[in-house]
Amino acid sequence: MPGAPPRRTEPQRRGRFQPEPDEPDRDEPQHRTGQQPAVAPRTTKRPLDAEPPPTAASAKPTPPPAKPDDEFDDYDERVDDEDVDEESPAREWLVMTSQLAVGAVGGAALWLGFQWLWRFMPLAALGVALVVITALVWIVRRIRHSDDLQTTVVTVLVGLFVTVSPAALLLLGR
Repeated sequence: MPGAPPRRTEPQRRGRFQPEPDEPDRDEPQHRTGQQPAVAPRTTKRPLDAEPPPTAASAKPTPPPAKPDDEFDDYDERVDDEDVDEESPAREWLVMTSQLAVGAVGGAALWLGFQWLWRFMPLAALGVALVVITALVWIVRRIRHSDDLQTTVVTVLVGLFVTVSPAALLLLGR
């Protein structure tokens, strides 16, 4: 087109804080009448996090860096080490192993108890099974401090295995 400006082959690079020429400056007031302000808008902006230029009143002499005090460095490291209250890996393994042992012994005792209950009092076994499964879910939620679906489903399945599998074995044995 004859009246159109010529096309540029390379895009014009702008600085990070320079506004586009068609974009109004955000700091300048907008006029409703469509007239341009009497003062020309700024073309560059200072970043918000930049420090203002120093003035004679604000210029302070900077003190020299302090020498490290070797006497207290060792004390600080000891205090930091004492503040950290982490359990040792051996203690964590011991706790996990003891929980596993208590769970296995408790599960075996429940299974044997339900084997007897299903054989001699099947209706009572059904009611006790519901109570035991509910108690297992409650205990696991208290221990794990969690109530996610996966934990609940696994706990219910384990409870069903411990309480109902003796009944299934009795039915298969008849």
